[in-house]
Amino acid sequence: MNRNLILALFLQLTSTPIFAEDKPNMSQEPVENQSVVDVTGTKNADWKSYSAMLKGITAFNEHHKLAPKSELRFILRKQLPNAEMQGIVLRIVGTEKSISVPIAEDGTFSLLVDKNLAEDNAELVLNRKKDMVRWLPHIITPNLPENVRRLGDLRLECEVRWAVEKEGMSFFQRNSFKALGGPCSSSVIKTDFYVPKLAVSAKITFGSQTAEVQVAKTGARFTPPLYDKNWNDDALIEFQFKGDSQPVSSSQ
Repeated sequence: MNRNLILALFLQLTSTPIFAEDKPNMSQEPVENQSVVDVTGTKNADWKSYSAMLKGITAFNEHHKLAPKSELRFILRKQLPNAEMQGIVLRIVGTEKSISVPIAEDGTFSLLVDKNLAEDNAELVLNRKKDMVRWLPHIITPNLPENVRRLGDLRLECEVRWAVEKEGMSFFQRNSFKALGGPCSSSVIKTDFYVPKLAVSAKITFGSQTAEVQVAKTGARFTPPLYDKNWNDDALIEFQFKGDSQPVSSSQ
């Protein structure tokens, strides 16, 4: 099996919108989904399966030992440079009820678990057009400096992302990644993460261990050694940011 094809199938977890699903245009949606336009006032509004997102919450609970001091939040990031992040409205929309989801100033939000909404095939609906923003888990152990990420947090983020993303994959895609050991445990699957600001370098440290961490040429992404069990979950990745660096856009 072509390894490059396998890697491409997982979308490298960041090279295309995370939680990507092959959704038709809203005008072609069945009647129950047509309410999405009415709720947001946005044609072709971005939306995610509520039940798929709940799979991410389940994965967080199952793997919480990777980052025991963390809580699960999700974050909305710019997918396109011109995406307007002010005034974003997010709702959980079912056939019987619609619930507002508060979004913090940093673009993060938490997600309630409602069995009835899941059984109702509810959706998370955003008042932004499809592909304008990217949906990602956001797991941070408290009291870390801005330029530091904890490896266990990243491993847990990966588990959450994989749990959600695989819901939109074909049988072949899911099993191809499983055969390689999964995107959070395989050395042959590249799993990238965003840097808070553009970085010129990064290194991982635990005790006397230290090593360089790959940073993309753009300085916007990095590839931590998720698969390498020689690195403890408490290992810290420290970034050297570019001077006067601005927050990273998902388009970079």
